[in-house]
Amino acid sequence: MNDIGATLEQIRIMKGITVTSIAKGSNYSRTNYYKLIRTNDADMMTKTFFAMLDQLTVTLDEFEYIKAHNQLPPFERWTRDMQQAFNNPKFSTTDKVMALQQIKQQAQTEYEGSHITKFRHLVIMVDLFMNRLQASPMGPALKKEAAEISKYLAKVNTWTHYDIVLFSNTMFAIPDAIQTSLLHSVFKNKDNYQDYPALISEIFMFTTNLVILGIQRHQPHQVHDRVMNLKQLTLQPDAALERIILQFCEGLDDYLSKSDLTMTKCTTAIQMTQQLGMPKWTALFNNVLDETKKI
Repeated sequence: MNDIGATLEQIRIMKGITVTSIAKGSNYSRTNYYKLIRTNDADMMTKTFFAMLDQLTVTLDEFEYIKAHNQLPPFERWTRDMQQAFNNPKFSTTDKVMALQQIKQQAQTEYEGSHITKFRHLVIMVDLFMNRLQASPMGPALKKEAAEISKYLAKVNTWTHYDIVLFSNTMFAIPDAIQTSLLHSVFKNKDNYQDYPALISEIFMFTTNLVILGIQRHQPHQVHDRVMNLKQLTLQPDAALERIILQFCEGLDDYLSKSDLTMTKCTTAIQMTQQLGMPKWTALFNNVLDETKKI
């Protein structure tokens, strides 16, 4: 039984859907369906496959998750592990570097076997994270890797979840001028996704990270420009966290522009995170506020 056929059959059985229903809904004969789940010989058009997913009422991402034995596919899993290793407060720097090296080796092996670009990108992301941990200047080889990411992103005309995640994880290694150009490209695309709130939320969070990066680098003009970008986004009615973040970022901009030295908006946003039981955001806001006062 091949992977695709096996997964389709597993989902069909788990959901109690008949083969007849699958066949009718996807215009695919019962004979071909049985051939598909037992061998790899049956031809199936892409539209037929997606019609089957519709009949099974699962998304492509859910199908991939089940196909991978109820775990994230390798790229998504290793990207998650990379972020967790980097941010784990219980790990020493040595522990973090060792964990990242293991992820890099897995991604490099996958890339050498498949030549799929995203695994090459993951190798570069890990290299950049390790360099950041070691607080070392970027050498020529690492600068070349960062330029490889910039070159890829510069060619993107339609930004997807993958591109936003890649930019978000490498932005600290991308020069300001290129950052600004790439962000302009992202926002040029945003109107295409107004009916796709998940991606708008990702763009919002990503831009928030750029605000924080501007604070860390003591660049008030960058903070102002990024806050203006945040204001361009149309938030969903239930986007409560995003609205709190926006209020906090507006307060930072007000303080840096000296229009409100009391940081009233920032204080209100912090109080809201406390009331809503968001300790991570409370801690982050307080840290950013302390750094802002040093500018």
